[in-house]
Amino acid sequence: MVQRSGSTLLGLLLKPFTVVEIRDLVAQSCRQNNQRRRLDAHHKQVEKIATRSEIILMERNVYAGILHDLGSPLTFLSGISELLRDELALSINTTPERLNEWRNRAQQLFQQASYCGELSRRSVRYLQNDNSINCEVKQIFTDLEQILRANPFNRDQLLTVRPIGKELRATISGVDLLRALINLGLNALQSSAQPNRVEVDAWLLHEPVHVDSLLTHSLSVVTGRETFKNTAPLVAISIRDTGSGIAPELLSRLFHEIITTKEHSSGTGLGLTIVRESIINAGGLIHLRSQVGQGSTFTLFLPAEPIS
Repeated sequence: MVQRSGSTLLGLLLKPFTVVEIRDLVAQSCRQNNQRRRLDAHHKQVEKIATRSEIILMERNVYAGILHDLGSPLTFLSGISELLRDELALSINTTPERLNEWRNRAQQLFQQASYCGELSRRSVRYLQNDNSINCEVKQIFTDLEQILRANPFNRDQLLTVRPIGKELRATISGVDLLRALINLGLNALQSSAQPNRVEVDAWLLHEPVHVDSLLTHSLSVVTGRETFKNTAPLVAISIRDTGSGIAPELLSRLFHEIITTKEHSSGTGLGLTIVRESIINAGGLIHLRSQVGQGSTFTLFLPAEPIS
């Protein structure tokens, strides 16, 4: 005789059974199978909802980034266009100097409009999973300097974009790198109500980065360490300012929360989030060192394309 605590199948094999018993066992097995199928279907539905939610969140972040990045150049385009329109309307005698000034402003308008167009095209490629991951840093610096010098925040600042003497190719989308540097550059230009110095530099590293040594200063943080492709050669890009600096209690939160360090809360707080996304997705590392009253230095480390 088989105990009730034994398995159902063992009981069927070892004891006599009736038609009623086997009917009940088959019905129970069918119910269990139906429950498993419903549970599997429920899990698949939950996975679909979770995947869709992730896609919606990703697209929302992309669109928020686009709007943030377009804000500055579109404001500049609007301001310069109005100024140029008014000057043309009031001008009677056109001198060569005035004509050259108008030509320069038209060139600035073209550059900002081109950046907006490239940003929108890049965003479409991103959503279509078609993104180039190679760029010439020298050209990025040329575009960056033109955009920052044309920005109204540069009016009273001392901006230096150091020339690059050799070819440096970083394995990151050119638009991703440009938008990251524009965000950092504009933050640096706005880092103080008083005029301050902003310097942008780049160099090639022939050895991996000693990340621990970057953190020997108590007012330093890094982000992206877990995914950093720390294999030489690497491109290092720094943006330094002599502004008001960042409070120590904000340093560790800066890249992970929507926080603005600009005066009078004039920023959206999205800029550094966009920088982090662009650099981390390229396998890079961000190092920030800042001290209140002495300014900040952001250094980006990116995988480089070996130069033959």
